[in-house]
Amino acid sequence: MAAKYPIHSNLENKTDYLTRKQWLNKGFVPVSDEKIVQMYSNGFRQKVFEYINKNDVRRATEKEILSYKENKKKTGKYLQKKTESEKKKKIKEFRKLCLNKSPAVQVNPANTLVIDIETTGLNIDEDEILKISILNLDTRKIIFNKFSKPFLKKNWHDAEKINHISPRTVAHSPFIYELLPEVNSILASAKMIVGYNIDFDISFLKTYGFFIPDVEIYDVMTHFSEIYGEYSEKYGEYKWQKLTTCAEYYNYNWGADKAHDSLADCKATAYCFNKMKRRK
Repeated sequence: MAAKYPIHSNLENKTDYLTRKQWLNKGFVPVSDEKIVQMYSNGFRQKVFEYINKNDVRRATEKEILSYKENKKKTGKYLQKKTESEKKKKIKEFRKLCLNKSPAVQVNPANTLVIDIETTGLNIDEDEILKISILNLDTRKIIFNKFSKPFLKKNWHDAEKINHISPRTVAHSPFIYELLPEVNSILASAKMIVGYNIDFDISFLKTYGFFIPDVEIYDVMTHFSEIYGEYSEKYGEYKWQKLTTCAEYYNYNWGADKAHDSLADCKATAYCFNKMKRRK
């Protein structure tokens, strides 16, 4: 197809030329489309753009600038929606891959497991698992404690401030589906699963194809809310408390551990669970 305007590879005073968009950003518009010339954007001659010389533009009217800003805003929103839609599509495909890779397991209930995970955020539709920790409450042994590399997320600044897991931390970690066989075999051994706000952890694990056996699920958080006894008239139930509040209530010593690390949280949850069990 023939070019709309002649293509120039070398023009004198090339720095005096800008694209229509670049001139609009400066508040100028072409005097006439007949003054437009085409040039390659760089020496690699990969893509041609339309340029206008500084002598062939005029100051844009207020109406033209407003119209440009509106179109720019609409285009930006469209591109943002398109990007978000593509991300959601990719994360669904990845989760489907995880579910397909989830191995069949033989249930052998024998252990009480304490589980905690760290994620890139709280939105189950787009956030991913960064770390999984599992503690055997019966033997008090750490039976799983590994990081996983997100499939799509490149940064998770808000979550990183809390769990201190950076993109560099997980750069060489396996993808979540690579952890499925080992974790599923551990989960299959559960006679009870214990956690703090455990519904959150289980919902993420299920989404990525992890096997959750049909056993008793004990949420320390909801049981502790009754013990702590801070009642909400607005919601007609006891307020949920943070794990740090629960740990402090039972005089738990974190030692060198810090809250919001999945393994440290597993240990604190196990301690609080045992205290509550004795109290009952």
